[in-house]
Amino acid sequence: MLAAALNGLMLLAISVFITFEAVQRLRHPSEVEAGGLNRSRGRRTGRKRRGGAAPRPLALDERGVRRRLHVLSDSAARSGALTAGILLALTGSSRIDPLLSLVIVALIVIAATRLLRDAGYVLMDRVPRGIDLREVERRCAPSPA
Repeated sequence: MLAAALNGLMLLAISVFITFEAVQRLRHPSEVEAGGLNRSRGRRTGRKRRGGAAPRPLALDERGVRRRLHVLSDSAARSGALTAGILLALTGSSRIDPLLSLVIVALIVIAATRLLRDAGYVLMDRVPRGIDLREVERRCAPSPA
């Protein structure tokens, strides 16, 4: 869990850097080439879909829902980059890229804070959300023989 906490802190640090850069690009727009962005994101997204495992059936427990939200968040980030390239090519506005970068940062910050919260629960010897301590104790107790 210490590694998860460090991962969450690193994500937050990276988010600060990306936010700073996005704000700088909003203040001082620069030339951005949309063609390369669309080609690279399109290839990566396509490769990810083809190379991934077969989709699992939807789990209705909390972990399954959280796993699905994580996948949707990743997909939204990839789609955001592709959308930025398309909108940039259509409109020519260089502000689209930093604005969508800020949206992606928001997704990263949400994921990082959840990760830090869950890691903190375990590191502070608290029961993680979604785990019933009585059920764990019942399953770990020796059976009467």
